[in-house]
Amino acid sequence: MMPSGGVRLRALTLARGPGHPPILSAIEQNASRPARIFCAIAALPLEQRAAVILRDIQGWSYEEIAAIAEIPVGTVRSRLARGREALKVALADLAPVDARAYAGGNAS
Repeated sequence: MMPSGGVRLRALTLARGPGHPPILSAIEQNASRPARIFCAIAALPLEQRAAVILRDIQGWSYEEIAAIAEIPVGTVRSRLARGREALKVALADLAPVDARAYAGGNAS
């Protein structure tokens, strides 16, 4: 289920008019982050999505995922790597500027 906090905050911001406090704009922008992350994960191919959810969200070990999916551990690792890379690209604008520079992106 998608978070709805962004919709409520957006309505509050619009109701306050153009002179609303800047903090509401900051909260509104951050409220869309969970929805963006949810959509980016949902857009992954099934195998990558399963690996990312089981490992990075549920905390399962590579071996546990391999046993459940009946695939080699190396396949789990490669699906996870491809899924993480796709998420990194899809959500690059959400990363802090210094994190993008560290990851080899353009910091300016």
